[in-house]
Amino acid sequence: QMKSSTMIASNLRTNLTRAAAAASLLLAATASAQAATTPQSAATGASATAAASVQEQVRQLYLTLLGREPDAGGLQYWTQAVSRGYSLANVEAQIKSSPEYAKRNPGPVAGPGTIPATPYNYYVSPTGSDTAAGTKAAPFKTLARAAQAATKAGTTVFVAPGTYAGGIRTTASGTASNRIYWVSTTKWGAKIVPPANSTNKTAWDNRGNYVSIIGFDVDGSNIGKGTKWVLGIYTGGSYNVIEGNRVHHMATTIPCNSAGGSAIGVDSYYKGVKGDVIGNVVHDIGPAGCTYVQGIYHSTSGTIKNNVVYRVGSAAIHLWHDATDVQIVNNTVSSSVFGIIVGGGDFYFTKAGAN
Repeated sequence: QMKSSTMIASNLRTNLTRAAAAASLLLAATASAQAATTPQSAATGASATAAASVQEQVRQLYLTLLGREPDAGGLQYWTQAVSRGYSLANVEAQIKSSPEYAKRNPGPVAGPGTIPATPYNYYVSPTGSDTAAGTKAAPFKTLARAAQAATKAGTTVFVAPGTYAGGIRTTASGTASNRIYWVSTTKWGAKIVPPANSTNKTAWDNRGNYVSIIGFDVDGSNIGKGTKWVLGIYTGGSYNVIEGNRVHHMATTIPCNSAGGSAIGVDSYYKGVKGDVIGNVVHDIGPAGCTYVQGIYHSTSGTIKNNVVYRVGSAAIHLWHDATDVQIVNNTVSSSVFGIIVGGGDFYFTKAGAN
């Protein structure tokens, strides 16, 4: 088994310093004015407590938006800025305008405006009803009900923002000229979470061909009763696209054993080929240091492109089993045991030695 890894990291400090350079003189002037007017009798203990609170708030922004601890210079700069009147909302805006944030959060993916018109269309909303017709005016309520209806090639399922129970399976197939599209109408607005009583181990199990799953937030953090999720978005079909989704906090409390798991899985077990994983954000997957749980796990042909993957128990991106003819392009991986593993072995169908 080959275990070669590539890690790519980026640094925010220089960009934030440049972005804030123009404001530094104003902040210094404000600090001087405040120093001149602050009563000398101010309680030192209270000031220290307030500064510590601000520092923690800035730290949380770094962790939430960038997925890392702040560098010392950046933490000091923004803590002082907030203490002198610069709002946390402005700090957040500055971080979101940085290249590092942009790389971790790829721009808008194919949405309703860019998906080809399809002859069949269904709609899902948290305020809908599964006894409704599934139209825009009378949407379904659950993804499971939509899966029962979306059975023909050339179908688009538009899912409105809201929270939906996962654990669904989609089996219908499109064709090369008439795919089936599942689309969150707002990127990451449609959130898929474990049901109150889970009966399977997968958030979304797709077995159809020519299916695109676009823009969903798959959140495994709120574990209910029943079977724990070990797989986020899994596809065993052919010519499928998993694009622009956010899959996170998956399988973080499962036992670390060879049963394994992954946030996004493209599998050859059912003889699927050409699975594309594009522009997704994957993080907090598996127990820390558990080498059986992967971020993006690919065992057939296809493309892994423009994804951001971090904090994974084993490899951020892992090729194994019958993986062949896979293009891995422009991904950002960090804070995982391994970066990218390229290999093959434990084959389902291939007749060759492990590599």
